[in-house]
Amino acid sequence: MIAIDLFTTPGDAVWPQLGRGGFMRNANGAAVVSHPDGGKRTLIYKGASAWWPFAEPYDGDPIYGERGTWVHSFCDMLDHDKHVPDSFTAQGVELGIPDPLQDHIAVTWRTFRTAHGIDIHAIEQTFVNDRYKCASNADRIVSIGGGPWTVGDIKTSGNVTKTIYAAQLAMIAGSKMYYPTTGERTDWANPIDATAGYIFWFPLNAALKADGPDSWPDWSLIRVDLADIIATCDTLIAIRDAGTPDCFTTIKPAADAAADRMATLKARYGALSNGDRARFVALGVEMADADAVEAGLDSVDPFTAEPEPLPVIEVKANTVPELTATTDEGALLTDDQAETVRAHYARLSHNQRQWLAPIATDAQRGGAGFGMKETATHRRGFLVTALSKFSAEYVTDAFGNTLEADAVFRAVLELVVDGLAWSDHPIGAIVATLTAEQAQALSGCVNAVIGQLFEISYTDDGRPHFNEIEAA
Repeated sequence: MIAIDLFTTPGDAVWPQLGRGGFMRNANGAAVVSHPDGGKRTLIYKGASAWWPFAEPYDGDPIYGERGTWVHSFCDMLDHDKHVPDSFTAQGVELGIPDPLQDHIAVTWRTFRTAHGIDIHAIEQTFVNDRYKCASNADRIVSIGGGPWTVGDIKTSGNVTKTIYAAQLAMIAGSKMYYPTTGERTDWANPIDATAGYIFWFPLNAALKADGPDSWPDWSLIRVDLADIIATCDTLIAIRDAGTPDCFTTIKPAADAAADRMATLKARYGALSNGDRARFVALGVEMADADAVEAGLDSVDPFTAEPEPLPVIEVKANTVPELTATTDEGALLTDDQAETVRAHYARLSHNQRQWLAPIATDAQRGGAGFGMKETATHRRGFLVTALSKFSAEYVTDAFGNTLEADAVFRAVLELVVDGLAWSDHPIGAIVATLTAEQAQALSGCVNAVIGQLFEISYTDDGRPHFNEIEAA
């Protein structure tokens, strides 16, 4: 009886227990899934991985979650062609979903699947994503209209255009099947499409508030482009993994420090070429004097010496910094990756491309353009994705003229290159200085800004500025 398993709250005597899809349940009956190699709890549940800022715990009325779980379970039984027990339909009524609406959900779910040619390959299969350190269950692995295997996710909330929903699809697209009882990982029988996933949406609350059956909604198929969210995930992974080991120094007693220093100097002497060693000996250095030894080594082998500190130059407010074009293009994109990037640009309107044109021209003049016709690299791919995505969002009649778009884009650049963003150089000339790593960071920042992870403010002189929204 699936219904009893889903809604029974276990007591201490039976905790932990396996729940739906192999999830472990805690003493409150909530599903708990941890990455088997020690990662924090899944993105989909409260207590999500700390590096993922979109996964805020849900603190609303739990009735909505209970109703959503009921609809998921209902669709599971329908897709498994299982008999729906009376106890389960009674639970739906207790949750506020009347019998006629239950019938409507069932009929329209089957019609929806047929109309879109949805073939189901897996239902509630547990997966693990080792890169993002999360594990959960995939609602559906499907193919649509005979296409490739892809991720399908059932949603009943009022709004499905949430970044976390796209993230869930991306996590599954890059995952392996996982079997909690054995710890076994296996590849999916066919590759999962990493370019797009799908949401199967039934706005349950809207149906409950409708005037009657004639106003009940049908299921909708929502396509979710995964390229941008994967770029954002990768940026967040890079931030999570970034370390600052050089900030920490172990202080040893003076005698030990002196011995360590002398050992280092001896190692440098031992690495000298025969010619450099002869020149060092000719200096007649007192070998017991560490300072004299270091100075002698620096004179004959300057390339391993500590560099002189750069002079502090006072930069005047009206000074235009000198720019240097990057030579870091990163690795070549695969044909599929390049095609995905070009698709972003292809969707732009004429006006949006007009905004991009001078930026591309100035980048080319700056010595590091981002044209992908002949050379499609990671740096160029991230730049085209970032600029196309930004242009699609901000170069619109509703937003205003292109000067406003220029100012907002400089505010995004400021997140990557700080004060250089507001120099007198054209945007394209600044873009020409970005390395492959900075281009990836820019793409992630554009996604974060569009995803409203930053709030915009204005300085006294009217410049836009983005501030990261503090987590609640």
